[in-house]
Amino acid sequence: MLEEITEDTLPPLLQTQFLGRRLYAFGQCESTLLCARQLLKGASPAALHGALIVADYQTGGRGRNGHTWTSAKGLSLLFTLILDATHDAFASPMSVTFTAAVAVVEALRRQGIPHCNIKWPNDVLSPDGRKLCGILTESPSPHVLISGIGINVNQCAEDFPEELRNTVCSARMLAGQPLSRLALLADVLKELESNLELPHQAIIAKWQRLCNTLGRNVRVRVAGHDTFGQAVGLDEDGSLILRRMDGSLENVRSGEVEELRPCSIPPVFSS
Repeated sequence: MLEEITEDTLPPLLQTQFLGRRLYAFGQCESTLLCARQLLKGASPAALHGALIVADYQTGGRGRNGHTWTSAKGLSLLFTLILDATHDAFASPMSVTFTAAVAVVEALRRQGIPHCNIKWPNDVLSPDGRKLCGILTESPSPHVLISGIGINVNQCAEDFPEELRNTVCSARMLAGQPLSRLALLADVLKELESNLELPHQAIIAKWQRLCNTLGRNVRVRVAGHDTFGQAVGLDEDGSLILRRMDGSLENVRSGEVEELRPCSIPPVFSS
């Protein structure tokens, strides 16, 4: 039986002051991110601060770099939060993405699913490295952030396309039993609101402890260009710091990360 997320079922579980207190719930929509943009056309960011847009199914869900996000109806958490960042000097799409990733890992732990980790810049992974959650944060106008979060909750392996079954998983597959989407959503909102109150450096420190990218030899692909090196840290703006083969450091602000064996990194020749 489908567990519905509605104005009646979610509020009794909320432990937040502002996140999710204004709720827009849809059985189906094109994209909760798109719904958030449309809502902002008719109201001020301050009035919509903390608003939650959630759907059981999206016909046009998307991730970073034009990737699509697909899910069978009622098996995932698909939602977007609107944040008014007028008075937050550190607020940016990257910082909110990092904060949301930390919150998802902590919420999963509260649900009895420990040891999940984060892949730079915006994925939450299972302990064995399969994708569990994706996050996309955008700024449709100055001082306004909308953060779209998709979590695989109650899928079984056969619910995923065959070509993805080795690279994705769900909370149910990790827990060994179905989970309440309502309870998990309430926990994510609780952890996110708590983490949004922390200093920027505290979030960076949490994120780095949970990140599985740091310390690994990686290839970062941006617009067809590959950058190779060891991921050694995170800059204050969220950039991934790579140590190249020649010892130089390079900051990478976006891209697709792939872990490599040490011998897979091409040598860097100085002129």
